[in-house]
Amino acid sequence: TNVLLTTFFGLVLVIYALTVQALVTRFFRLVAAETWSEGRFRIFGNKHVSTAVGLGVPWVFAVSGSWWALWLYFGGANQLLAGLAIMLISIHLARVRAPTKYSLIPGVFMVVTTLAALVWQTWTFLYSVWLFLQGDKSWIVRNVRGPIQADPNYILVAVGINAVFVLIGVVLFGVGLSMSIRLFRSYRSSVVEARGRAPAAADGGTRER
Repeated sequence: TNVLLTTFFGLVLVIYALTVQALVTRFFRLVAAETWSEGRFRIFGNKHVSTAVGLGVPWVFAVSGSWWALWLYFGGANQLLAGLAIMLISIHLARVRAPTKYSLIPGVFMVVTTLAALVWQTWTFLYSVWLFLQGDKSWIVRNVRGPIQADPNYILVAVGINAVFVLIGVVLFGVGLSMSIRLFRSYRSSVVEARGRAPAAADGGTRER
């Protein structure tokens, strides 16, 4: 029974990974084509080059064992997008003068929670690098897997991976915080605009005040 369950869930994990990787690769190819279609880096806009890059970067993460560090950010970034999407729904509801508390409260909760998670995870990577500089090498390998974690000769690679993911965490938090502030300001302006607008009549006209 254990062998059957292990095989089944292993197959589910592989199918999930392949599906996500296919989606990410197609999305990266689309973004590359839109971003680098012209100019100095237009070679990256080529569909074959962008596909190779989109597959090569995850391959490096998988082989090096640093996929574990990236996976820790995936959940927070994914749920942050969900929270921002709910905030967009709240803005639309505010503009049509519909109740927003049922979407606004969960949206704010998700945004705050995921931003806090990104801060915590970024601090984990930063703390690992700081301990390494102080002489403690035990923490630096906790955020990686595979050969980097097992072989002491790769300790500097582990330091580099942790340092890179500190920067990634800072960027994700900065972008998420900026978008959250913009959406909240848009929500407030939508509420004020809706309050100042006359309510619509049943026939589509404007009621007299």
